[in-house]
Amino acid sequence: MPIAIFLAAAAKSGGSSLFLPIMIAVFGLVYFLYIRPRQAKMRAERDNAKQVEAGEWVRTIGGLEGQVVDVSPSHVVIRTGHIHGEGPDAASSTNLTFSKQAIAGKVDDPYAVPAPSSESGDRPPEVEGGDGTPEVES
Repeated sequence: MPIAIFLAAAAKSGGSSLFLPIMIAVFGLVYFLYIRPRQAKMRAERDNAKQVEAGEWVRTIGGLEGQVVDVSPSHVVIRTGHIHGEGPDAASSTNLTFSKQAIAGKVDDPYAVPAPSSESGDRPPEVEGGDGTPEVES
């Protein structure tokens, strides 16, 4: 906003000779602070998505998540649905073929079991008796 006020004041006072250098400086600032970093980030995401391998979890640009089953130079086969587990729902997985351009990025395995924590709240209570049974107060 201060730049717009300065430009308006310069235009009123007949300072049109400052207009072009200031506009070039503003464009340069916008380019180096916004456009260039955004292009680099998009390029890195695109390159990362193109380098998927079988077994990795990905998300498509449509929001579908699944595990990569097969990779070809231009396409990726993704398995979706109940991939892990047993029972009647385990058979409901589907293989879908997508263009590599449709891969938005990699995601973490939603079925991964988290590592046990060393906090005391995750452990069972300590047994006080030597025989394996807890002592009960009478």
